[in-house]
Amino acid sequence: MTPRLLVLDDDELVANLIRTYAQDGGFEVQVAQTAAEFFDRTGSWRPTHITLDLAVPDMDGIAVIRQLGAARCSASILLVSGLGGRVLDAAMRTGIERGLTMLGVVPKPFTRDQLTAALLGRSPMLARPSVPSEIHRSDPSGRWKPTDDDIGTALRRGQFRTFLQPIVDRVGGVRGYEALLRWQHPDRGLLAPALFLPEIERGPHLTDVTKHVLQLALSAAKEVGLPDGQRVAVNFPATLLYDISLADELARICADASVPASQVVIELTETGHISSVTDALDIVTRLRVKGFEIAIDDFGTGFSSMQQLARLPFSQLKIDRSFVSNMQGSEESRTIVDATIGLAHRLGLTALAEGVEDRSTLDLLRELNCDEFQGFYIAPPMDVTALAKWLDRWDGWPPS
Repeated sequence: MTPRLLVLDDDELVANLIRTYAQDGGFEVQVAQTAAEFFDRTGSWRPTHITLDLAVPDMDGIAVIRQLGAARCSASILLVSGLGGRVLDAAMRTGIERGLTMLGVVPKPFTRDQLTAALLGRSPMLARPSVPSEIHRSDPSGRWKPTDDDIGTALRRGQFRTFLQPIVDRVGGVRGYEALLRWQHPDRGLLAPALFLPEIERGPHLTDVTKHVLQLALSAAKEVGLPDGQRVAVNFPATLLYDISLADELARICADASVPASQVVIELTETGHISSVTDALDIVTRLRVKGFEIAIDDFGTGFSSMQQLARLPFSQLKIDRSFVSNMQGSEESRTIVDATIGLAHRLGLTALAEGVEDRSTLDLLRELNCDEFQGFYIAPPMDVTALAKWLDRWDGWPPS
């Protein structure tokens, strides 16, 4: 099938230049100079690729991106713009967060080689999606949401699963795994966490699910093997840091599983939602005293806080994938990652980068002296059977 490119640009000279270059590269091309015309053609012509100028008179490019996201557009989108780099980075993140396939950015003026390489996915400056897509079955309307009763039933009937994603160090040694929750729904298949975690976090089962995930994670890690020096990491909402008995309960779960607390990393999410910093300090300190490692997750985004980093006794800092995945296409993201690694080391913390999706990103992180790495380039989240096979094959860099 010949790829189809739809160009949205009100500058006729630029639009015709894109048309010429793309046709020479084997694309069928149509041009729209207004947003109304553009959306009419996205529906009737169904392009495989889109080039988008953010400064279209009748609708700004961000509004176009929002509408494309709402329509679940499947085309690969390339921004072609003369706007500044920070604006383009923000536009890229807007598209990514709305589920669009964002190819990257070509600044105006551009050459034939720059444009065609970007359209064909060969540009070294392409920005990548911050969250790899994950296949799952769900309600095709996208409107299904589990009820509290659904979640309670899933707990009682053992429908939740944990997949383990390997974490490796600078020389390719396996340092441990992050446990990631899945729901094996009897009617809807294997569900990704985005389909149900928000409901769990708002409902009455959050504490029970969190403890259950730790039990599942320890069982899976033991089954595949968790020798001394390796750890299993479990996500833990910081909103639960109000119960002073929590450290004892988590230590009991580890003891029941015969796994030392020192081999468990509690990854705290949304630290800005801590209701009482005093209680949180007590609980996190007790966890550290009992041997648990504590990581601040998704550092630099959402509610992660420099203030909490200073107050609470963390041992690891996880650099959010949104910065890691955009390092090569964004000088700002690279600077933030570099500074975050330096901050972690000056505080005596381990720096772990998540969202490592290709070799060039890995090499750049190693140049910046990052300690540990996690991402689809190394391995996806896997069940125990798949992970055991991966471990048999894994022999360090480069991945097979």
